[in-house]
Formats: sequence, structure tokens, C-alpha cells
Amino acid sequence: MPYDPTAAVVHHGGFQSNPAAEADERLRKRVGWLNRNGGLTCELRYDQIAGALLHLPSQNAMGILKNLEENAVAIPDPTGYVLTMAAEAQPTTAALTDPNAPDEKLRRRVMWMNNHLTLPEPLVYERVAPDLLCLDPRQAMEVLKKLEENLPSISDLHGWVSSNARRAMQNTPAAFPSTPAIGAPPVAGGMAASATPEDRLKKRIGWLNGNVGLACQLDFDIAAASLLRLDITQAMAVLKSLEENAATVMDPHTFVSNAVESTIAARANTVSNVAQDSALDEALRKRIAWMNSNVPLQKPIMYDLIGPSLMALGDRTKAMEVLKSMESSALNVEEPSEHIVNLAAAYMQM
Repeated sequence: MPYDPTAAVVHHGGFQSNPAAEADERLRKRVGWLNRNGGLTCELRYDQIAGALLHLPSQNAMGILKNLEENAVAIPDPTGYVLTMAAEAQPTTAALTDPNAPDEKLRRRVMWMNNHLTLPEPLVYERVAPDLLCLDPRQAMEVLKKLEENLPSISDLHGWVSSNARRAMQNTPAAFPSTPAIGAPPVAGGMAASATPEDRLKKRIGWLNGNVGLACQLDFDIAAASLLRLDITQAMAVLKSLEENAATVMDPHTFVSNAVESTIAARANTVSNVAQDSALDEALRKRIAWMNSNVPLQKPIMYDLIGPSLMALGDRTKAMEVLKSMESSALNVEEPSEHIVNLAAAYMQM
């Protein structure tokens, strides 16, 4: 059921107190302040985060927004960051997830790192999962283990994970052949044989039909025909998105079909861009190494910090224009890395 801040009203004498509405107002003001004064890279969407934060204790919700404020310059998607942190703050429901699924193991590993390691910023699962879930499970865990071992020298956690995951995918395409890739159908025999993708989808769709206010119930045969074109992790993500948007979805079957098509298109685009991204990454590293050696910078440029912002431009010409602008104004810039991040953000708006 969607969150309704007007639902609970407490009477005190001749006055009416509505704690939920008051919490909603406090949160709305805090989000407005962050959008005006918090130096966010883009707008924090109150309408998307309110439901998640207002179901948390107030101190937890405000703590998440405080972390966002403190790390604003390094967070390209404030709304996604808040939703991820809010989800991690919620108790998990074992009935909805397979604790042995690779994505759940990865999520638990990221949560453990956030809770037990001294990180420069929280590690956001949704930002690292797309690259790590393309790897064999052991490779993905090895990337996170190397991150833990090299923390003192890493300033941009998400950029580092993305770069190293992509290198692992390119350099060892046939590594660990004895372990099924994430999302692959389980092998025959043993416990895995009883948990086929069809079984997991049927269980999840049954739960949605029984517990979520869908405009009409999902027909398993119709939905599965689309969902089974994806690996099980992506299919579950589509159903999770349906659950979160149920109140505004008029036709659940069309929503599922469209979401599957979008996921397939995005996956194809990601694969086709891997080689291009790798070439741009290498060109940027060479250019920055040259600048650190030949340009009178007040401080060395940290590639781990600025790399994700330049890569996000998706255009080698624009990225090199940003670095050329930095080179031209080197003597007047005290923080070259921060200056480049800001320049890249400005180019994104052009």
C-alpha cells in the first residue's frame, strides 16, 4: 500500500496531531534544502524517496541524507543512492529472496563492507552490481576483496570496481568454467535442480498476486514467456520494479513485457560499449599521466576520482576538451581533480 502521511491522526485535547504528516513535512524541507544548498550533482526526487525514508526511524532517514550531503560531489545519482541506502536499512524478508542466489551474496558482501570497513563513502550496491553480476561469482568476490585490500589508495570506490570488473570480464572470458555464471540455469541434480528459474518466477508471481495491489493479476504463462528471455536476476529485478510501481501500472503484463525489452536493449548496448569504454579509459589515463608529468599543476590529478565523470560523457572529444581546459587554467586551480569533475558535470548539461 502506498505511504499515506494523512492516515494517522492523534488527538490531544482540542488539537489534532498528525505525526506522519509532520515527519513528511520535515523530510520535504530537508530534501528541498539539499536541492538548493547541498551541492548535489542532480535533483534529489522527493516523490521517489519519500516512501522509502518515511518507513525508517527518523534518525536513520536523516542519517542517510546527511551521508548524501557529505559525499554529494561523488554521487552522480542522489535519488538512486538514497533508495539503495534506505533498502539496506530495512530488514530483509527471507521469503522474497533466495539467500544463496549470487546477487544476494553480493548484496550481503557490500553491506558487510559498508558496516565493517572505513570507506571514504558508502558502497552503493546498485552502482556496482551491473558490472559485478556480469562476472563469475568468484571473480566478483575477488574484485571486492582487492578493493578491501587496496582501500588506502582508492578515492573513487565505484569507479575502481567498475574498471576492475570490466578488465576481469575482458581478460578472462573463460575463467572458472566449472562454476555456472550468474543467472545461468542450475545444473541438474541435487538441491539446485528443485529451484529452476521457472520455479522461482512462479513463487514470486504468486506472492505479487497475493500481496500487491496490481491492477490485474499476473498470468504466469504470459509473464514467464517474456521474463525467461532474461537471466533470473534480471527477471526478478523486473518484478521488483512492478511491485514498486504497482499503484501507477494499469496493465502489469504490458509493463513486464516493456521492461524485458528495455533490459535486453540495455544489455546489448552495454556489451557493444565495453570495447569503446576500454579505449576511452586507456586514452584518458595516458593523457592524465602526461599532464601530471608536464603541466604545472598545483596537485596531481587523481584518475580514480575524475575517471567516472569523464567516462560518463561518453565522448572522447568532450573528455579531452575538459582536460584541455584544465591544462589552460592549471596555474589558477588549487584542486585540479575537483575542478575536472565540475567541468565534466557542466559539459553533461550542454
